[in-house]
Formats: sequence, C-alpha cells, structure tokens
Amino acid sequence: MCNLLLLLLLLVLLILVQVQKRPLKVAVEHLKDLPYSSGDDIVKATYMELVSTLKDLLAQHPIYREQLQSSYQFGSDFQDLSRLADMAAALTSAQETDLQAVLAELSIPDRWVNLQVLILVFFSGSRLRFVSSS
Repeated sequence: MCNLLLLLLLLVLLILVQVQKRPLKVAVEHLKDLPYSSGDDIVKATYMELVSTLKDLLAQHPIYREQLQSSYQFGSDFQDLSRLADMAAALTSAQETDLQAVLAELSIPDRWVNLQVLILVFFSGSRLRFVSSS
C-alpha cells in the first residue's frame, strides 16, 4: 500500500514538473460573421419578429427576464444582431446539437431563421406547460 502511494505521488510530481517546463497552450480563433446589411428588409423583419417573440417569452417567465436583465447589465449589446441571436439561443432548452448549429452559422439571416425555429418550438412547449400547470 505504501509503495502504491509513493508511486502515485512520484507520478503526480512528474506531471507537475512537465507542466511547469512546457505549460499547455491553446490557440483560440474567433469566428467572424459573414457581412450583411442591417438595413435589409428581411433582416429588419426577422429582427422585429425575434424581439416580439422574446418579449412574449419574457412576459410569461420571470426567470428569463432576470437572465436578460443581467446580460444587459453586464454590457450585452442588443443592437448587435449576432449577439442578440446567441443570447436568445441561450434562453432555450434546445438540444446541444441544435444550439451548436445556430451558433456555428456565420450568416446572420440564416442564424436567425434557425433560431426562430428553436424559439418557436421552445415557446410552444413552454406555453403548453404553463397552461397545463394552471
């Protein structure tokens, strides 16, 4: 037993020495959204529909209102269409693969279309749960 503990301790020390010699490094490359025209009628209409849906959701569920307020308080820019879409996706309880598909989409109008589907499915289910619990 003592030999096993000593061997384990030596292994941990060896790992620590290796990490100190060559610390692990990670390179992060942020994805850039494809250019889009914020003045485009489709983008404006999609933005207004998304904001309207979010307002309906926030009116029914105070938890989401608190999450949105804390995001706003810490400097989230809701005029940035990309960040608004990412924040709205975070409010849903969609499957991880569906959320990743929204976040990985570089075209903002396409991201919004995918997001709108997620939000409407989530909002419909949320509304059904709210009605059945009343």
